[in-house]
Amino acid sequence: MSMIKNDKLLSEMARARMIRLVELAKIRVEKTGDTDLIARRYINIAKSIKSHYEIKEPSLNRMLCKKCGSMLMPGLNARVRVSSHNGYMAIVCGKCGAEKHSFYK
Repeated sequence: MSMIKNDKLLSEMARARMIRLVELAKIRVEKTGDTDLIARRYINIAKSIKSHYEIKEPSLNRMLCKKCGSMLMPGLNARVRVSSHNGYMAIVCGKCGAEKHSFYK
């Protein structure tokens, strides 16, 4: 039974560290206006923690560009388009131009 408690504790610690790394990357992007090398390193470490401990964190997926790996911050390095006719929102990466769609209807 102690293994289950340890696994749960490790997952909670990993989630807290992952969230802190994402916050640090977000601060870095806000300061520089673009995803630099240090912010990318924070994001890569957070992604490896997420995959190693199998943490379900959908907010991390929404913040990252799949093509170039940069952090998407609307207004700083990403544009947001809303299509009310089709019922989706598109976030366009400012670095590589890739689009991320999320449906709201």
